[in-house]
This record gives sequence, structure tokens and C-alpha cells, in this order.
Amino acid sequence: MQCRACAALTCVLLCAAITIAAQSVKQSFPSSKPDVILSGTLSAGKSFERDIGHGLIFRLVPSPASYGKGWDIEIRPKGDPAGGFDEYASVATPPYHLYKPTYLNASYGVTAQKAVAMSPRKFQFVETPQDSQAASVVVNTVVYTVDWPSHEDSLAAAAAKIPVGVGELRILDSRITPGKNNEDLGSIDRIKFQIRLWLHSGANLEQVLFPGDAH
Repeated sequence: MQCRACAALTCVLLCAAITIAAQSVKQSFPSSKPDVILSGTLSAGKSFERDIGHGLIFRLVPSPASYGKGWDIEIRPKGDPAGGFDEYASVATPPYHLYKPTYLNASYGVTAQKAVAMSPRKFQFVETPQDSQAASVVVNTVVYTVDWPSHEDSLAAAAAKIPVGVGELRILDSRITPGKNNEDLGSIDRIKFQIRLWLHSGANLEQVLFPGDAH
């Protein structure tokens, strides 16, 4: 039973990654006016950071060298709150072991050309240290506990109490260097982008993790 649960989780994560790549422009965003709109242009190795209010900072930061050539999308709290995740988008945006919408880079078999074609990208984020702590418990249980399906109802109930904000990153223009062979995924050298953010969007983590069960 444990192996079956592991296989099922792997399948879910893989399907999520495939869905991101294949349906990147077919996503549902809030119909209301976004609370924050940002735009800019970045060259490789440069960062973008803006205070978006409510104690939160939006960042586009260069990806670690071993994790792709491009940027990571981050929502971070101002200051240094204790506990939970200190990066609020990764905990609320699956999949958790494969290429995800917060990776604007060439990694996990996704080439630079495919990465910039994934536009718009939708991601979610928690908004408080308390919600970060609660989300970390739910996500870690789902990702790392082999018998989590037997606790799905309680996990879904806990996730429903965790509100999430919603973000959209749209790539308006880009310049890439294609890979030279199958082992080289290429690099993203420049992007022009727009960010739209919905704070207190009305969505919750249950809708993200258990979309078939959420109400």
C-alpha cells in the first residue's frame, strides 16, 4: 500500500508538471482587478525587487547555478519571521519536486525556449508567517508522508483554512541562447515582463492541493 501511495503521488506531480508546460496559456485568474501591477526588464544575473505592501516583497532573483539559467519568482516577508517557510510562493505552488511555475529558467528538461513560452504563469502564495507555518505542515505531510491519502480529509480541512494570494507573470519579450545539444537546455538572457498580484484573493490552499475536492 505504501509503494502504491508513493507511485500515485509521483504520478500526480508528473501530471501537474506536464499540465504546466502544455496548458500554460489556459489558466484561470481572478476576475477582479489586481491589487498590484509591476513591470520591468531584466538581463541575466540581475534581480528585480518591489515592496507590494502588507509586509510582503516580490522578487525575481537569478536561479542557483545548479538549478537552471534564468530566474526564480519569490514572495518574501519583510523582516525575518520565525518558523515556516521564508519564501511564500514555493510552498503554495505545486508541483514540489519538478518544474513549477515559479521557475522562470531552463531546468528539469525544460529548455529556455519552452520556459519563455510558458506565459502567462500562474502561482500562489501565502501572506503571513502564521499561514506559512500552517502551509508547511500540510505540504510536508502530503509530499513526504507515504500514507497521507488516509488523512486526506483532515489535510484538506486544514488547507481550506489557509488563504492564498494569486500571481500572474506575463513575458512580454525575451532573448535566449538556445542549447547546443540535448544536454544543454540553453539560457534566458533577457526578459521584459509584467506581474499582476491579487492579495487576499479569496482562494485557499485546499483549492491548490486538492482541486477535485475543494468547494
